[in-house]
Amino acid sequence: MAFNVGNTVSEAVDRLTTSAAAVLIAALTVIGVAQTAALQDILRGFLEWTVEMLHDPEVSGELSASEIETAEEQINAYIADLPLALGLSPGAAAVLWLVAFVVSLAVVAIAIDAFGDERDSLGGIPTDGLGRKTLHLLLGWIAYSILVAIGFLLVVVPGPLVAFLLMFFVAAIVIDDESFISAFGSSYSVVRGNLLGTFAVGVLGIVAFGVCWLVGTTFAGILPGASGAIAADLITAVGQVFVLALLTRTYVNATADDTADSVSSGSEWAAETESESRRGTR
Repeated sequence: MAFNVGNTVSEAVDRLTTSAAAVLIAALTVIGVAQTAALQDILRGFLEWTVEMLHDPEVSGELSASEIETAEEQINAYIADLPLALGLSPGAAAVLWLVAFVVSLAVVAIAIDAFGDERDSLGGIPTDGLGRKTLHLLLGWIAYSILVAIGFLLVVVPGPLVAFLLMFFVAAIVIDDESFISAFGSSYSVVRGNLLGTFAVGVLGIVAFGVCWLVGTTFAGILPGASGAIAADLITAVGQVFVLALLTRTYVNATADDTADSVSSGSEWAAETESESRRGTR
């Protein structure tokens, strides 16, 4: 189950230069913009509710008129600084965010499939089972988030350790067509068999995504209005695609020996069976 970290990183970088990666980055950017817009609408709804509360007799009785006016001006300034807000109600915005998240999981499945087979384009990628894989990715993310949260809150098992041990479950679901439960086990096996290599990959993935997020946040602060928010989502999408390529190539390379051993064992078994059959015939 050993793999070469340098070669794996090189493969991930190569995947990032393909037309498939460009399409995936574009798709994740659109999804990211939709999710950002939904979150801004949810925030806008909360801020508007806060303004209404300022005029509630129970609240206004504890504040002076100048304090209420100052708070209202500050809140309205925050509302005006939400360039992607669509004017949806918080409930509708929450539904939009959830739908966008599920669609993003389908895109993740397509990305892992493409990177696993080292496809340069998305043409010809089989879509059979995409719904099932997306469902298990969704269930897996829910379970993964709960386990990591429990690790952080109860410190039974540290959250970062859980995240590290299970970080390849998305690749196992898509590449090996596993359920999210068995994918957790596959991820654990890969990490346990390659502690140093997978740790290096995990750190690199975090650093790469963190840099993209930081650069995106910087652009969001520099560029005005919606252009800054869209630029941030675009740069973040680049980081997401690179991390997906890195995790996928790591999983493929780390499990390649298992596949080879399985094929080899099958060939040896077939050869032995044929030999015994010949002896029996004689």
